Amino acid sequence: MLDALRRGAGTWVAKVFLGLLVFSFAIWGIADIFRGYRGDTLITVGKTEISGEQFRYELQTDMQQYGRQLGRPLTLPEARALGIDGQVLGRLISQAALDEKAREMGLHMSDAAVAKAITEDPQFQTPGGQFDRSYFEQVLRATGLNEARYVATKRREMLRQAIGSSLTGGGLVSQTLRNAVNTYSNETRSLDYFVIGNDSIDPVGEPDEETLAKYFESNKAQFAAPEYRKLSVISVDPASLAETIDITEDEARQEYESRIDRYQTPEKRTVRQIVFADKAEAEAALAEINAGKSFDDIAQARGLKPGETDLGTVAKSDIIDSTVADAAFTLEKDKVSDVIEGQFGYVLALVTDIQPGSTRSFEEARDDIIKILKLLRAETAVLDLYDEVEDARAAGQTLSEIAAAKKLKLIVVDAVDSRGNGPDGNPVKDLPAAQELVREAFQSDIGLENDPLQLRGTQFIWYDVTDITPARERTLDEVRERVITAWKETQEKDHLQKTANEAVEAINGGEPVTAVAAKYGRSVTTAKGLKRTDTSGPAGSAAIQRLFLLAEGAAAQTPAANADNRIVIVMTGSEVPPADPDSDTAKTIVDRLKLARSNDILGQYVGGLRTELGVEVNPELLKQVLGETTN
Repeated sequence: MLDALRRGAGTWVAKVFLGLLVFSFAIWGIADIFRGYRGDTLITVGKTEISGEQFRYELQTDMQQYGRQLGRPLTLPEARALGIDGQVLGRLISQAALDEKAREMGLHMSDAAVAKAITEDPQFQTPGGQFDRSYFEQVLRATGLNEARYVATKRREMLRQAIGSSLTGGGLVSQTLRNAVNTYSNETRSLDYFVIGNDSIDPVGEPDEETLAKYFESNKAQFAAPEYRKLSVISVDPASLAETIDITEDEARQEYESRIDRYQTPEKRTVRQIVFADKAEAEAALAEINAGKSFDDIAQARGLKPGETDLGTVAKSDIIDSTVADAAFTLEKDKVSDVIEGQFGYVLALVTDIQPGSTRSFEEARDDIIKILKLLRAETAVLDLYDEVEDARAAGQTLSEIAAAKKLKLIVVDAVDSRGNGPDGNPVKDLPAAQELVREAFQSDIGLENDPLQLRGTQFIWYDVTDITPARERTLDEVRERVITAWKETQEKDHLQKTANEAVEAINGGEPVTAVAAKYGRSVTTAKGLKRTDTSGPAGSAAIQRLFLLAEGAAAQTPAANADNRIVIVMTGSEVPPADPDSDTAKTIVDRLKLARSNDILGQYVGGLRTELGVEVNPELLKQVLGETTN
């Protein structure tokens, strides 16, 4: 049995198994596994325990992965809002359940099998496919692991994979299911269509007073005035203060001279190299070059592709091996070096291009230097100003008084709603960080002293709510023109839909689509070979979705690509190409179906293990790990 499990551990099912664990446990939930006890153990599954520190490590690892995708660090509150903490908890419980089952079954993964898996892992191999122990140790250090811990983790992972592959591997996907997926993915349909717009129907006239009043009463909320707030705002950031700061010529020149390296562009060279295992081999190759062979001849004889000899166009500091760097940056262009005894072997180097370095003069860099110095000093000035404003606020001064005393710009917004719009319905101009500011202002009240908003590091915004105009219903006279416009749009929309429905009824009743289209002054367009995924097709996404619900010859109407129009479609034919079982597409379909089935099986199995083994989570310790206070 163990041999079978080991063989299964190398299948594709095993490779995706760990990812599936996140989802498998989520099927069953974790609401009933919390118990009220204390201790260092966060999760207990049978006799298998997981510490709070392990949960914290896994959570931080997942947060870092999400952060790399976002391009910035992910905070713990953001991670919890995304449900990452729950995913990690579910994954650890699933893993612990499988670890406990492996222990109960007496399964064991030999040291030889674990070592083989590690040395064959591509992430620890050189470009030539050889295991690199030094790189292996470097990766472990970077992830905070030692070798013993990694090996133990790998052994448990392989046992879980073996259990998973024994459950899910070896099954076949029925031809019926393959055909169904092929039909859904590759079926194409044809249609005839025409578009009905407002120019195809009679114009909507003006509503009489009774009709308008009735429409207004039925839609009062649509025309109500929202709550408005009056705000006083002070915004301070380095950019706004920078222009008030003077930088002397001597200060700029001193900065230039102290950081001259910033204004220098280093020499770059296009470098190629061939690395030899021993010195005699390298000297023999050099002798062949001196006898008339080219650098490329030697590379080809050693089976090296062009990309395997190129270091690129690099600065001297970019070359890892300093001995090779020193030699390459003293070579003449297109001349092969003598044998270089490098860190990784004996090297022959060739420089094919030289880009000289350069230095920007002070005069060229002067404006940039002054701008940078102004911003740097402005950042300090902002922090000093922050303290002064906060002290003045603590002393009871209003923002108006502080702005006058500190010679700061006071922004007064007479009326803004919760969406950042003024009474005219347009966004309020010159409102700093409008979205964040309005959100906070509508959670405050008149007379409250609010904490300043801090944005982009050293931008601070202070605000006061000085008046509130409650939301109210408007009268018809206040919004008459808006109501008339809305009534007309509703009438046009209803009339257009009714007209399109009449056209569909006529076609489904047997009238030719060309004759129906002609009634509205339209011609019919034919489109063929459309798939479900062709959402940007000529008829529009809504029409494509509706097309694949129709029987051949049937008509329907949907919103057109231009939402102000309606499109009438007739399904004129469909075709399903036969699936080639040896094609990449067919193989992908089978892999996806197997993956979905594996997910279901593993979910059922892990859920059963939870019931069989028993799962408990220490709620007090979980709160501590997540930064919550406990009573």
